[in-house]
Amino acid sequence: EIQEQAEKIKTLLRNNQVTAAQLLKVKDELDVLRYYTQKYSRQIDSLAKENEVLAQDLQQTKTRLTKANDKIEDLTLDNIKKESQLSVASRLKADNIIVAGIQNRTSGRERETNRASRVDQVKVQFVIADNPTAQGGDKEVYLRILSPEGATISTSTSGGGKFQYMGEESLYTQRQRINFKNNQPTITFYYARGTAEWEKGTYTAELYCEGFLMGSKK
Repeated sequence: EIQEQAEKIKTLLRNNQVTAAQLLKVKDELDVLRYYTQKYSRQIDSLAKENEVLAQDLQQTKTRLTKANDKIEDLTLDNIKKESQLSVASRLKADNIIVAGIQNRTSGRERETNRASRVDQVKVQFVIADNPTAQGGDKEVYLRILSPEGATISTSTSGGGKFQYMGEESLYTQRQRINFKNNQPTITFYYARGTAEWEKGTYTAELYCEGFLMGSKK
């Protein structure tokens, strides 16, 4: 609109024969132009101030939002920490672990032996320690027997398979489902290797439950 007023004034002034009426019209047009110029200048100043206030409000909102996000992150990390601590506190532990080579007698009785040529099966026995923090119910206990070379002895025909430990798939030798009631039950595993002979050396038995190592014995 201001540009249109300016063009009108230029047109009038370009006329060589300017009458008094035309001069008066130019004055009126100039007054209108000044009015609009002052009006919009005031509006621009007002808008600039409003924008400054809005910018400050926006910065304050961003600051509050950042603080809120930081608080949420802190609470989340705190909850994860507490859950991890609770998970560790509630893990089951194996006490009084016994690992023995067993020779089966014709009488049906067991005889312990550490001679590789006479071992028919390995017996692993332990007691689940008292833990009032642990949740009761059905749980899977995994046995892993490691050879003298450190390899896991595992065959599907003897009950072996894979389980998750430390975020990775690991082999286990046998597993057993138990109903945990925090009454310190005695758990026994028997592992027969079949026709394969036991090599001479030191074997290790490891016990796992719910992603934790319960205990081990050589």
